[in-house]
Amino acid sequence: MSLLRPSPASAVKKLTREQEVLRQFMMDFQSRLWFTYRKDLARIEPSFYTCDSGWGCMMRTGQSLLAQAFMQVLLGREWRAHYPQTQYSRRRYIEILDWFVDDPEHPYSIHRIAKAGLALDKRIGEWFGPSTVAHAFQRLSQRHEDCPLSIMVPMDGAVRVSSIMQAATRGAGGLDGSTAMAWKPVLLLIPARFGLDKLTERYVHNLKQLFRMPQFMGIAGGRPGRSLYFVASQGDELFYYDPHFVKPPKTLNLFLLLRFSFFYLLQSFHCSVVRSQEIIELDPSMLLGFLILSHDDLRDLQTRLGRDMEKSYPLITIQDDLAKMNNDSKRMSRTYATTSVPTPTPAPTPMTADNGSGRSSQVHPNQAHTSQDNSGRTEAATAKESHRQVEVPHRDGSEAHVPSQQGGGSPGAKSEQQQHREETPPSSSSDTGFDIDDAFSIKSFDSEDDEDDDDFGGSDEL
Repeated sequence: MSLLRPSPASAVKKLTREQEVLRQFMMDFQSRLWFTYRKDLARIEPSFYTCDSGWGCMMRTGQSLLAQAFMQVLLGREWRAHYPQTQYSRRRYIEILDWFVDDPEHPYSIHRIAKAGLALDKRIGEWFGPSTVAHAFQRLSQRHEDCPLSIMVPMDGAVRVSSIMQAATRGAGGLDGSTAMAWKPVLLLIPARFGLDKLTERYVHNLKQLFRMPQFMGIAGGRPGRSLYFVASQGDELFYYDPHFVKPPKTLNLFLLLRFSFFYLLQSFHCSVVRSQEIIELDPSMLLGFLILSHDDLRDLQTRLGRDMEKSYPLITIQDDLAKMNNDSKRMSRTYATTSVPTPTPAPTPMTADNGSGRSSQVHPNQAHTSQDNSGRTEAATAKESHRQVEVPHRDGSEAHVPSQQGGGSPGAKSEQQQHREETPPSSSSDTGFDIDDAFSIKSFDSEDDEDDDDFGGSDEL
């Protein structure tokens, strides 16, 4: 089936079920954006490179993955290049392409990606790994005002629900997901390694299961030093886009494209040839992409990862720390509501005593008496020579020991014991304080192997 000449409706009615599945797969495959090497570019400053051939393949596969996420957010998963395009869909499509044009002023051009790598200790002309590409796109998206999604780069395959919610809601509303709030799609770019020198076979089942998930955007990886973009699977085969073709630069004239030549773009940015590779031949270092469009999408992804994956060799882990925080908060609230707080001991009422000078003074029963003679000397005393300690509960329920007075003289006169008392310090106390979209089953499909293509001299298949 030709990309430029889709089968007419009359021919479609005569297809068998298997042929219709194959047709749908081909339309889906050909509608995705495909980025390859480009030559004769403006100089990639501060270097003198004008072509990314030989070192930019990981950047190109990363561009393809990111562009597919943009297409799904702005045009929908069912968009196909073969169908008649509305004015809106054409404008959106060209807008997305324009973001990736290889010019220093465009947000995701090879110039911008290479410069972002300088801040990540990668020289221009040096091959980027999956982690470097992921962090470069994250930085570029933060500077792109019109970016329709948020990019997260979790490390070690561990993703927290609270982090996704914060990236999606942009601080609007709460984090419980129950209130109506603006949700910005989140693209998870997860650098991962599933083996040392080669892919560990125990991960193969889980990797194939990823292509059955609608949130999965594909794998940017491939063979050592040769990145490919994998988007679908059939049995043990993975279907991919190959960026190792050198093409001339493309510029976009919005007015001309909207009025005349839409298929001009399809010939340069879409692929009509499907290639395949055994999944066991994958390089263990790769970049996984997941697009989360809504809170329900996040829950569905959590369900699928828990239900369809082998637990012994997980690829990623989504930690529902938000639910744990909510449960802990509720538990603490219940504990606080049912805990009885000790009632503070009321302060004793002060007593009035005659100080012998015709004036009365107030004396606290738990404090030592003080008296002052004519020379101004102050002495502290107790109401009785014998003291014993009693246990009084603090406000926090703990026990503290304070001296307690027992008995006392007549309030009107001093006793003989008081005249001969010993000096004692006043008391004190302190508080303690694809399969694409449910896996197209293609029982017969002829794939091409293009391993012998020259990275520097490949030709355009279209």
